[in-house]
Amino acid sequence: MTPSQRLAELKISLPPSPLPIGSYVPGIRTGNLVLVSGQLAFVDGKLTCVGKVGKEVTLEQANAAARQAGLNALAIAAHTAGGIDRIVQIVRLAVIGSS
Repeated sequence: MTPSQRLAELKISLPPSPLPIGSYVPGIRTGNLVLVSGQLAFVDGKLTCVGKVGKEVTLEQANAAARQAGLNALAIAAHTAGGIDRIVQIVRLAVIGSS
C-alpha cells in the first residue's frame, strides 16, 4: 500500500505546505534524505492555539494542535520529496515541548 493510499484509507488529506514565518527553510532535500524544520500548528497562516495545556488550552485542543503540526511537517516532507509516495521511510521524528 502506498502512503497516498494509506492516507486515503484513513480519510486524511495533507494541508498545503505551510509557508515559513521568518527566514528559515521549512524543508530541504540532500540526496535521498529530506529534513524538515520544526513545525507549529498553523492553519491558513494562523496558529490554532496558544498557551499552556490545562490553563489556556484544553487537552483536546493540544491534541488537535499536535496533529496539525504533524500534518504540516508531513506536507512539507512530501512537497520537498516530490510527492507523498516518494517517502519510503521516516527515520527520525523529534517533538520538543516547553514547560
